Amino acid sequence: MILNGISCAVLGHGVTSKKENGVLGHSFFGNWKKLDTLFSSVECNTFGQKEVRYTRDPITTEINGISK
Repeated sequence: MILNGISCAVLGHGVTSKKENGVLGHSFFGNWKKLDTLFSSVECNTFGQKEVRYTRDPITTEINGISK
């Protein structure tokens, strides 16, 4: 996505491996199916926002899900 002339990555962009792209690759944030499952399971707050707390892999420290 390009915003004000700057290339930006969006959630669920499809690049899920650091081998594919060392900057964008992320097994959680790059995977639309995981994000869709996550956001469909969380209710909106009074402002229409979805608030989540992420969990991390204890070895890699990469975000890998949410805590409820």
